[in-house]
Amino acid sequence: MFSLNGIDLTDDARGWAFSYNSQPLSALAFDRVALTRPGRDGVLPLPAGARAEAPAIPLEVVLTESGLDALAALFGSPALLLDWDGREVDCELMSFAPLHEGGDGEVVTVAILLRLSSVYWRDPAVTTSAAIVLGTNSVNVDVLAGLTGPVRDAIVRVAGGCSDLKLTGGDGSWIAYPTAIADGDYLRIDTESGRAWLTSADTWTGGTEVTGLLNNGPGSYPLSIIPTFTDPAVRVGRIVVTSTARTTASIEVRGRRAFSV
Repeated sequence: MFSLNGIDLTDDARGWAFSYNSQPLSALAFDRVALTRPGRDGVLPLPAGARAEAPAIPLEVVLTESGLDALAALFGSPALLLDWDGREVDCELMSFAPLHEGGDGEVVTVAILLRLSSVYWRDPAVTTSAAIVLGTNSVNVDVLAGLTGPVRDAIVRVAGGCSDLKLTGGDGSWIAYPTAIADGDYLRIDTESGRAWLTSADTWTGGTEVTGLLNNGPGSYPLSIIPTFTDPAVRVGRIVVTSTARTTASIEVRGRRAFSV
């Protein structure tokens, strides 16, 4: 089932019918830099990885001509959020082409091309993991089970106390906070912006900004949570958390799963 901005694209009252000629499963292509060395075979892998190019999805809606203006108004909205069976993605309208069918001109097929601006389908709702105790020097924190794409906008919150905190993603990206987190304090890190705040209360907002104390690298994103698995049918997003001088330290992750198009 498809909807746009919460409005179903199959709606008998509006005379709309979503066409199975649509192709919601699009190709995901990557732009990779080729770094070569004279006399050496192949290319050198780069720590920054590759940039996923914005894919396009062709859709078709069959409708009576009387419903065309409403459909054009919907797809002409300044912001578009496409939903497909409980997964959503931000997109942009690239073309909207009505084609008459039949002799009376009453039935119209509209060919629509959408470009995905967020690249990956996402869960509509944010979920928060259970608190995981940081009981040893290195702890595997598995969250967002079932994801197939990278999550780079999660919020990570670590409850003190501990020192020399470091979060490492499956692609080698990492964020470190070398300053001690006292018992009763919470360090909250936005993995998309690379900003951090310290609070003395159990909250996910506010606090004293401590971004200047963070270190991170390598790559274009501060921290990526990517699918990790032994069996590809059973996937989790893993963060390896290292720390020292722990007392009651624990970690929670708040975010939305990502899925390849």
